[in-house]
Amino acid sequence: MKRDRVRSRFALIVVVACAGFFPLHAQEDCKATLSSQLRGTHEKDTVVRHVFKVDVSTSEACAEIDFVLSTTEQLPSGETKVFETPGKVRLRSGSTSQKLNYDLKKANKLVEWKIEQRRCTRCQP
Repeated sequence: MKRDRVRSRFALIVVVACAGFFPLHAQEDCKATLSSQLRGTHEKDTVVRHVFKVDVSTSEACAEIDFVLSTTEQLPSGETKVFETPGKVRLRSGSTSQKLNYDLKKANKLVEWKIEQRRCTRCQP
């Protein structure tokens, strides 16, 4: 009985000690700046394609940035819905631009959009 307690405590100590060496989630310890602009629209058969320019910059030596473009559409009924279009960029100390297309049904109206950073993780350059 006493041996089982000792083994249990030892196992717990090993698990806690290893947790420091093997983090369960990626560290989100970097910073990035994001902005977006609507660069144009193109009519197609059933949709209007909205072309967004997403600018990303960081001073990190290497960073992986996950972001999402949230768009709010107004439906013909007056109801509004929010849609999310994900994006990702790997960047080395500097800035980059990325084109992001969003198709909107012709009957709907684009009310607003915003770009949000979901995660910024340092990587190896």
